[in-house]
Amino acid sequence: MAPATMAPSLLLSAPKLRSPSLPLLHPRDPLALIVDLAERCPESRPAAAAWPGIVWSAAEGVLVSADIYLEKTLFDAFRPLNATVNAVLAAVTAVSTEAIAKGVLNVPEEDEDESQREPMDWTAVAQGAGLNFARDSTALTLQRATERVAKPRVSPAAHREMIKHLPKMARRHYATTVADSGSKWRAGASTSLAVLRSPSFYLLRSSCALAADVAIDCMRVCYGTLTQHAFRQNAMLKLLKHGLSCACCIGAGCLLPMTLGVQSHLFFIISDLVGSSIADQVLSLLGRTIA
Repeated sequence: MAPATMAPSLLLSAPKLRSPSLPLLHPRDPLALIVDLAERCPESRPAAAAWPGIVWSAAEGVLVSADIYLEKTLFDAFRPLNATVNAVLAAVTAVSTEAIAKGVLNVPEEDEDESQREPMDWTAVAQGAGLNFARDSTALTLQRATERVAKPRVSPAAHREMIKHLPKMARRHYATTVADSGSKWRAGASTSLAVLRSPSFYLLRSSCALAADVAIDCMRVCYGTLTQHAFRQNAMLKLLKHGLSCACCIGAGCLLPMTLGVQSHLFFIISDLVGSSIADQVLSLLGRTIA
């Protein structure tokens, strides 16, 4: 039986390979022209010359990450900068609380004589500022202790969220997005979403502040300056206050990038003051005062 023959049109001829001594691409090949233009481009450089830029970019990323995800010392609250910020916030919060309690910020009625209003008690303001400073410093110390205790017990991703410095992250995210997109509005919206996706910064801080607040009230009970009934009432009111403050700080932190931008990570002090003031105002509207 004769072997089957295939049609000539179906036969595939072997490709003709160029001699090894010749260039891989023919000079008239379009791909060879593209390669030639790329080699002549002044911006092109060998791969070895690109290593310094690659190493610098990697090192810059590590430095930025270390600045945002920084594991701080236990007594970080007593560093000069942090202590100054805590003292200023404590004083402003004490003045705001006293002004709200005495109705200084309320709009006077038509038949009301402003001279009959009860003046602010500056002794109470000083005591409140001292208690606020002690509470904030104790809360920061508890937060650092919580981060250290939780480190071997949680996943690395969870621990990174715990130690993440949200204001610096927001500042970095805002600057990078502005440089990439050229739109401050888009950068503000993107930064607001990034802040909203990182509530652990506010949750951990508010939880530690509540624990420090209750601990200070326990000391007041031990010294006899606070009754047990007032202690229980304070605990419920402070739970409500810190919960409202946490929610308001998250909301203000999300609105801040879209309204003022994030020119500095210290801008988030504004959102903290707004959140605390709103929480105090809500408690005042409810007719409740913390002893």
